[in-house]
Amino acid sequence: MIARVVRAQGARGMRQYYLEGMDGYEFEDMCAEILRHRYQCDCDVTSRANDGGKDIIVRAMPPIYVECKHFGEAKAGRPIIQKLHSAMETAGARGMVIAPSGFSSQAASYIKENGYDITLVDFELLKSWASDAGISVKYQRPVVSEYDVYAPAAPAESIPDAIRKKTRGDAAFEVEVLESKKEISYARLFSITIDKKFFTNDGSGVTHHVSVSKQAMSPDMYGGPLARVGREPGERPAEEIADLKREEACMASASIPYINPATGAKRTLKCPVGEKDVDVEYLGRVRFESETATVKVGESVLSARSDCSGVKIDGIGSGFLCASCGKYSSEAGACKKCGRRVCRSCVVKKGLFKWECKRCSG
Repeated sequence: MIARVVRAQGARGMRQYYLEGMDGYEFEDMCAEILRHRYQCDCDVTSRANDGGKDIIVRAMPPIYVECKHFGEAKAGRPIIQKLHSAMETAGARGMVIAPSGFSSQAASYIKENGYDITLVDFELLKSWASDAGISVKYQRPVVSEYDVYAPAAPAESIPDAIRKKTRGDAAFEVEVLESKKEISYARLFSITIDKKFFTNDGSGVTHHVSVSKQAMSPDMYGGPLARVGREPGERPAEEIADLKREEACMASASIPYINPATGAKRTLKCPVGEKDVDVEYLGRVRFESETATVKVGESVLSARSDCSGVKIDGIGSGFLCASCGKYSSEAGACKKCGRRVCRSCVVKKGLFKWECKRCSG
């Protein structure tokens, strides 16, 4: 008796499945969706009771009887193979067993000894078929608390060092933090995964593997976190996921030049990564700590922000801190004796392009 029919249709956007917590019926529906894409035909999911030794019928030629076993840690054994083969014989069908936990050695040897036309699909093969269909299958859902604290990578005490390095100032200047303030905002955390292989078709054996596994937070226009006001933590931010897929697909796409070893001809392996190849999963909201400080260095007062992406200094371009007067200047000059960078007002000229600071010339 047929319970559900999964119709053949075009591939949609990438979907995410987690085996942990999935019951047997949900597992059958997932397998039917993957097989539909692989064989490009209808897949019938049999009724829950009296399935006759098969869970899915793939309407290929000849048909394929599929038994799905979502055991957790237990491996599929020989009795399952025997039961499936009995159902196959009466219909002249091929067979398939899908078991993410794998198969016992007795099951594999039993198929080989009897020459049965039964395909064994473990987790790695199932994941590969799913990826081809634009589906991501994982064992466990990432565990992220509702608010994970991301402390600043560069704390307040390192802001003076960052300012001195950025302005290339003299180490003799005292750096004083006039005011500092801590801030807390909230951002959305995502996991990004790409796993796709490209192969040449000219027999050269050149391959390119795109493998990306990282986390990203929703950024604002300045590169920091953005507090999504009015949204609940459990909401799925579809627009942000779509944006991340487009960005990551664009960055991961490449063209790899190579030389065919047989002919010596120069070729290019095009490796386009599409949005359906990018798996973006919303993990939840995180609490994001940052610190802003007003710092006096020499005669200059600067503002800086420290967060997990580093230290950002307001108003600092390509200028420098004068080693003589301590003022911030965009006009550079270097003393020929001590090598310190000084502003134009602190330079004493000793001929064309021969400058000395007031300290050395005095």
